[in-house]
Amino acid sequence: MEPTRPVHVPWVELTKEHDIKWEPSWQDKYTGPQGGAPAGPTQFIVDIVRSAKALADIFFAILPLAFFERVAQLTTKYYYDDWVVRGERRILMETK
Repeated sequence: MEPTRPVHVPWVELTKEHDIKWEPSWQDKYTGPQGGAPAGPTQFIVDIVRSAKALADIFFAILPLAFFERVAQLTTKYYYDDWVVRGERRILMETK
């Protein structure tokens, strides 16, 4: 079954007229043994790993907490605010 509802902002419906082209930067391209950036972790990751106190520090350096916050925001918007499901929002109490 194909969805009948158009996508909402910030997403864009992909069509033949509106197609997104993406290419990795030259540092991220691997074109064989003679091309691309040197193999191995970036200096950013090396610095994080050397200073990390826990695995969570490394994880959140690669995939920051802001990503999860944005996913939660857009999921809530899509679920409750864009008429996908009729229901009530439950807000969890923050503990300090």
